[in-house]
This record gives sequence, C-alpha cells and structure tokens, in this order.
Amino acid sequence: MTNNEVLVQNHSEEQRILEQASKCLGQLRVSVPRSDKASVSRVIDRIGQIRYGPGGGVYRIVATPSQTQNTHFAFEATEPPGGGPPLHIHTREEEFFSVIEGEITFWIDGKAIRGAAGTTAFVPRGVPHCFKNCSDRPARVLVVFTPGGIEGFFDYGEPLPGGTVPSDEVLIERIGALAPAFGLEILGPSPL
Repeated sequence: MTNNEVLVQNHSEEQRILEQASKCLGQLRVSVPRSDKASVSRVIDRIGQIRYGPGGGVYRIVATPSQTQNTHFAFEATEPPGGGPPLHIHTREEEFFSVIEGEITFWIDGKAIRGAAGTTAFVPRGVPHCFKNCSDRPARVLVVFTPGGIEGFFDYGEPLPGGTVPSDEVLIERIGALAPAFGLEILGPSPL
C-alpha cells in the first residue's frame, strides 16, 4: 500500500472482538513483554479518562503507550449527529478506525466514505482526513494511533474547572494551540 492508498474493510467478527477488548481494557491489562512472559496488571494511567471533541464528541481512552510499549494509543469516540474533528494531517502517526455502532462518514484524501458498524479505515501519516457523524443518531468508533505519543494532544478536551464540558470554540482554540507540538496540521473545517 502506498501513502496515497486507503484501506477500508468491513469485518463484523473482528469488530465484535475489538468491542469486547475495548470494554475490558478499562479494567485490566494483559501484556506480553518482550520476554514473552504474560502478566496481568492494573492500569493506573489515562485508561478510562474522558476527553471531549468538537461537535459534542466524548472520547474514552482505552489504550495508552505506557501499556503498549509505545506501539499505540486508542480511544472510543461517541459522536452525536454532526460530531467530528476538523480536517487535519498527522505527521507522526498512522490512524486506524473501526466503527462499533451507528454510522461514521470518513473524508480521507479527498474521498468521502460512509461506514456502518464493522467498517474499518486506515489513514497513513501525511494524508488529509477527518470523520463526522452525518447520520441522525449517535455513533461509536474505535480510533487507534500508531505509534503512541499523541495522547497529550487530546488534553485539549479536558473539562473546564468544575467539570463542565468546554464549548466548541474553546476546543478549537485548544486544538490550534496544541497541534504543532504533536505534529498535527489543522487544514480547516470538515468538508463533510
């Protein structure tokens, strides 16, 4: 696959497994260190923390670099109708999506792709993309970045003092401020 190709697939069985795994990650972690000895440990870092995204998205962190030997960072996004990030490029990570429930429309390198539950999409680094819930009901999508290291960027979605959800204006301002430090280029609003 070249940098300009995009992989989109529909895998219902794989999706079911991913959903079960993401539910479990918030409680226990099973890791296989390089020595191939399995261990089980409690995760005390960002697992389960909530961040907010533009358009009303709620992101629950399900995997962090500290638990995956820096191989990836992942969150489960619940997007209301109209929710999704602005058009952007990652210069340091690839991004993988798996639609868990509902429908998400992806805009990847100039192509709009509508994905129902079970649809996956892969975005190589350097490719302009975004996603949006263009349906009339909430949707959930697993979002995985590889390698890890981008998790601090999503602190743009931390609640305001008192626990209130930041407005879209505050979120977009925070995104713009943090993006350069994490190798992201914001290209503008979503074309969807």
